[in-house]
Amino acid sequence: MKHKQVMFMESANGQSNMTMGMIPSICFSIGEVSLQVQVVKEAPFKCLLGLPFTCLASTKCQEFPDGSTHLLLMDPNTGASITVPTHTK
Repeated sequence: MKHKQVMFMESANGQSNMTMGMIPSICFSIGEVSLQVQVVKEAPFKCLLGLPFTCLASTKCQEFPDGSTHLLLMDPNTGASITVPTHTK
């Protein structure tokens, strides 16, 4: 982890917290898309794909009347892309 590459993240309740650092190229099982990951201590989630992710991944979202969504993700380094279907709980 690169402890000098931190960022401040604002939560839904308006609090701002600094991340612990960045893991530069971690491979998620989302096709061939590699991500840079910021690590936070004691988060109420396992993985949060927020605004930095959606901007870098040039994310496009297509929503459907049944509540499902298709997310188009693109790796800015390789140009690889994948469409990820989601569904309601």
